Parts: sequence; C-alpha cells; structure tokens
Amino acid sequence: MRTCQVLRKDTLGIRYERGDGGCRSLTLTLPTDNNNYYYYYYYYYYYYYYYYYYYYYYYYFFYYYYCYYYYYYYYCYYYYYT
Repeated sequence: MRTCQVLRKDTLGIRYERGDGGCRSLTLTLPTDNNNYYYYYYYYYYYYYYYYYYYYYYYYFFYYYYCYYYYYYYYCYYYYYT
C-alpha cells in the first residue's frame, strides 16, 4: 500500500504530486460545480460542506482517492496497491 498526496489548482489544471518519489502518474478527474465528469471514469463519491471544505472519495480501478476543496485548491490523497 502506497500513499501519495496530490495538489490540483482546478478541475482541469495540472496535478502536482507529492510523495516518496515512487508515486504513479495518473490523470485524476475531479467533479466541477455543475457535476460534469469524464464519462469513462467509474466512480462513486459522497460529499458534505463544512465551511469552505468540500470532501469526497474517489475510486478508479485499484486507486482510492480522498480529496477536499479549500479556497480554490483541491488537496487529494490517493492510495494504490503495489
């Protein structure tokens, strides 16, 4: 199990990855305000609002994401099995 942290500036922006240097490079599609998604992602999520935070989980094949949105930035963690 490996953990990586991901920072995205917006839903279509470049993802910046932090971690141990061995994290895989992935395209992560995040929901927009009008709920547009790339159709080829299988996903589930739930969310709730607490002040300016936006929390949700994301699942894509063997990758599990936990993200939150705070003041125009997405902060994400993802996990995958090696």
